[in-house]
Amino acid sequence: MYVIDENAIRAIDMANDAVSTVTGSRDWGYQDGTLAASKFEGPQGLAMDSSGDLIVRQYGKLRKIDIDGNSVTTLLENDWSSGDVFIDSSDNVYFGAEDRHYLYKYSSTGELTKIIDSRDDSGTVDGVLKDAKIDRPMDIILNSAGDLVFVERNSTGSLRKIDFVNKLRIPAGQSSGTFTLNINDDGSFENDETITVVVSSAENITFDSSTVLSLTIDGEDSALAGYDAAPEVQLVSAASNIAEEGGSTILTFQLGDASEGGARLDMSAGLKGDYAYLGAIGTHKYYMSYDNKSWTEAKETAADLGGYLVAVDDATENQWIRD
Repeated sequence: MYVIDENAIRAIDMANDAVSTVTGSRDWGYQDGTLAASKFEGPQGLAMDSSGDLIVRQYGKLRKIDIDGNSVTTLLENDWSSGDVFIDSSDNVYFGAEDRHYLYKYSSTGELTKIIDSRDDSGTVDGVLKDAKIDRPMDIILNSAGDLVFVERNSTGSLRKIDFVNKLRIPAGQSSGTFTLNINDDGSFENDETITVVVSSAENITFDSSTVLSLTIDGEDSALAGYDAAPEVQLVSAASNIAEEGGSTILTFQLGDASEGGARLDMSAGLKGDYAYLGAIGTHKYYMSYDNKSWTEAKETAADLGGYLVAVDDATENQWIRD
């Protein structure tokens, strides 16, 4: 059994009546590295993934403890808050920002999604996600039905759940209802996709399960808000001439205008609230951080977000940034 003790992660070996410190200490701090050297800032959530690694939710970060590999690394940096964490069978991480009234999902592929945001108007209000409100979420689990269940740290200690399965509800006395299907721009090249809609269950009425509606998203339609053109592959050589008697050069493959580090088309939607969007020039999107960091720290953060620090290489870009 693993538990949080101040700013340390400790192991309880009940078979041998022993308690040991895995990593961290009682002192507050932030440092990645070996288990012995690493430090934590107010960890509140702790969960284990399918590989046996521990995921820690601390102030402003998600951290991973690889016990067998003797290392602690930072998976994600976001808002300065802490809360509980839960990992499902597919290694998707759900975590909260208790003080800011957020709930997040960090997928096993590295995508961050803000599930619900009640920072500006918290409360205990039920309804569809866009209208519902939450208040200081804690003690997060995903139940067998796939609902995200949590407790609110308020005067009533409300037990709440988020049902991710969209349902069509027809009010009493009416014979029809509407269902809004929102297509999310996933920030990647679009192929044709087909969404199949079928009635799989209903309460208190009969239904025909053979009635199927198919909706097609045309990946080639540039008028769509989520359209992304196919990336162009570029090949760059570090040298234009190689000696006949033997020599070498470095070949760099790039997708579109991406940096050599492999920039994405955009950062995860769940992180955008932590940065000011300045605009775009061509395929380049510019964000400004609200935090002050050293050049090395900023470079690492930009790479973690899938981008890179701005590098001005023409007069138009320079003037746009100055303005």
